[in-house]
Amino acid sequence: MQRHLRHIKLEHHMRNNLVSLAIATALAGTGTAHAATYSVGDLTALGDPGYSQSTDFFAGTINDQYSFSISGGPNAFSSIASKLSLTIDQVITFASGQLTGPDAFVANLTPWVNSLGGFTVNGIGYEGLLKTGDYTLSLHGVSQKDGHYSVSMLAQPVPEPESIVLLMAGLGLIGGLIRRRNRHTEKVQSTETGVLTTATLV
Repeated sequence: MQRHLRHIKLEHHMRNNLVSLAIATALAGTGTAHAATYSVGDLTALGDPGYSQSTDFFAGTINDQYSFSISGGPNAFSSIASKLSLTIDQVITFASGQLTGPDAFVANLTPWVNSLGGFTVNGIGYEGLLKTGDYTLSLHGVSQKDGHYSVSMLAQPVPEPESIVLLMAGLGLIGGLIRRRNRHTEKVQSTETGVLTTATLV
């Protein structure tokens, strides 16, 4: 119940911020619409640490898109876009975000706001399992001033169940060979020197 109330308060706070920023931008008369499309390429092939970029924007509304592809089967995917601000006029409010992909895949991103040592951190993100195909990450927000925000995306292949079974079988085989080798090793006491040595019977 408390978590639900905190969620409602956060949504209410974010809506108020969004309305305030939109009004301030309209009153300033300098608000513009910023829309850009960025091509990431094969996100899986980028490996770790994945894709990371600082994206510039202009005061007003922000509608950016990031297109990328997933290859090699299912991938564990995570994305985050964030803006660290010291004053309220530097804030970018992420109103919404969406991830679209093959077979009519649609996922809505979750905006969030945090405080960090006097700074405000606004962000939006998504985590989930994505199959092979082409995807588009869309971000929508509002800001009073020009600036930039950070975007990071990472995709890492998830082993197929058959691959996991083969891996476990291989590890079991190696373990069996090691145990067999250890059974064929015996300690031999040298009668001449009295030194304990190890000899392997082949």
